[in-house]
Amino acid sequence: MKEENVSITELRQHPEYIRGQVSKSHVAEYAQILRDSGWIFPPVELQPVPSTDKAFSEGVKYWILDGTNRIAAAVEAKWEKKVPAKIHPPMTAIDAIGIQLKTNLAHGFRLSASSQTSAIKKMKEMGATGKMIASKAGLSESSVSRIIGDKQRSTESGEPGNVDKAGAARKKATKPFKTEDWLKSMNRVLKVYKNHGAKIRKAGFPAECQKAVDVLVSNLIDKTEE
Repeated sequence: MKEENVSITELRQHPEYIRGQVSKSHVAEYAQILRDSGWIFPPVELQPVPSTDKAFSEGVKYWILDGTNRIAAAVEAKWEKKVPAKIHPPMTAIDAIGIQLKTNLAHGFRLSASSQTSAIKKMKEMGATGKMIASKAGLSESSVSRIIGDKQRSTESGEPGNVDKAGAARKKATKPFKTEDWLKSMNRVLKVYKNHGAKIRKAGFPAECQKAVDVLVSNLIDKTEE
């Protein structure tokens, strides 16, 4: 990776920009800093645009891997000087997303959880393994696994080890009602009420709630003590 100063007119937002859009508030803040103090930011990180890409024919030499908000601020502030940059070698789309994720870990302007999740899932869709994503993005394999679902197989896969949590919840919700089970549960509630009733009352239940508890106790106390 080499370092040099580049003109902002040669730069363009990366096609795989993981934030989706720049932050207007950060751009405005950075633009004001530029006007007041000049370029005091870290170097932006860039990827060369392939000569076969349409953007290259339009005069764009680099895609921005890191520093899109800074460059947008430079445009807003009408910054005419060149800015310091780190130029990466040509890379794949997976590598480009990985670098954006990794550099973001050191930022004051952190990536949102939803944007990070979308970026990781996109790397997965492009063919990257969980281990590869973790290495390129600077994350733990367990964090990546939770996001891409390596440990939770699809309910439609039919593969061993499948856990259908939604299905289990539905079965639990449709379990036949049994009066004896309900009375046992209520018995546990009433024992707590008997043992800690004074404390419960001191907790300051709303009158309607306390009245409901009193009615419940009086109606069920005999049945639950059988």
